Amino acid sequence: MIDQVLRGGGALSVDVASLGQELRRLWQENARAGAPITRACTRNLVALCASSEEADRATETIASLAGDHPSRAFVVCADPEPAKLEAFLAAHCSVRAGGRHVCCEQITLHVGQDARRRAAGAIVPLLVPDLPVFVWLPGAPSWDDPLLERLLDVSDRLVIDSRTATDPHGFVCDLVDAHQTDAWAPGDFEWSRLADWREAIASLFDEPATRALPSRIERIEVRYGRGGSAVAAALLAGWAQDRVAAARSREGVPGTAQAALAQVSEASPGAILGVALQADEPRFKCTVAFEEGDSGLTSRVDLEDACALPVRRSFTESDMVRLLEHQLDMPGASPLYERALARAATLLSDVPGSFQ
Repeated sequence: MIDQVLRGGGALSVDVASLGQELRRLWQENARAGAPITRACTRNLVALCASSEEADRATETIASLAGDHPSRAFVVCADPEPAKLEAFLAAHCSVRAGGRHVCCEQITLHVGQDARRRAAGAIVPLLVPDLPVFVWLPGAPSWDDPLLERLLDVSDRLVIDSRTATDPHGFVCDLVDAHQTDAWAPGDFEWSRLADWREAIASLFDEPATRALPSRIERIEVRYGRGGSAVAAALLAGWAQDRVAAARSREGVPGTAQAALAQVSEASPGAILGVALQADEPRFKCTVAFEEGDSGLTSRVDLEDACALPVRRSFTESDMVRLLEHQLDMPGASPLYERALARAATLLSDVPGSFQ
């Protein structure tokens, strides 16, 4: 993978009002020059960044994914000058067989607070028609931002990272409320980080001896450690409640399990320290947790009159590139995540507790 600017040199400053014309001109000039360049685009991606540091990280992430996920990318960097609206064109290219460069463009805009509505008017007409539109917020959403409001009118998916939430309950409730009034689908880096946990929990019930247990689960506890994310704990508990409810529904039994979140003092390799699923009749306890000094997940099923055999599974904390890649692979809605999100909003309103 290489990252290069169209026609070489530094980032090319252009008139915002002429962005579409400049894009066409630059690709046409490279074609006339005989450069072996193929233009590629499979989606639109708009990153709304609160600082130059966020914008730099977003640019690096987009460049790393350009080979497998070529996008028409817009990186919006908030500028301290209120009326500032400035644009730069660049290309991210990967070298393929025969030396051919496969490239997609990035438009970087420096936007002051008073120019955000004008920035929306520059971005929306340049979105490639008939391709999904992803809006990515590396930081916390500002729901009254006129640029975000306009982009959500045309977007398919809003990608956020709930680990940035300083008010977990308010963050989740605002996301649920905003989604109820629009057609876009929410996506969350924290949900992607929980993939190993969800797989480890689901695998507890793969064996014949445990296959009927999910509908019997009565209590769910999720422990999250120091520096962990309450939203991640609530999403995982909400997902587990949803799966128990589905298992009960198949058997004609209403309701689901109780759930509790417990913050503990230990540090965690990830956002979560452990999950416990319990029932009284038949009595059993299923756990997935980090054991002391370990960086992998250990799963156990404790049944009456049976020997609990632990199973260790690897755990990997994904970097931003992998997290964004996972979200870009899902252009539509994720009903399972959205149901877990709704349950998380309820769980986060309660005082964290634990089952003894």
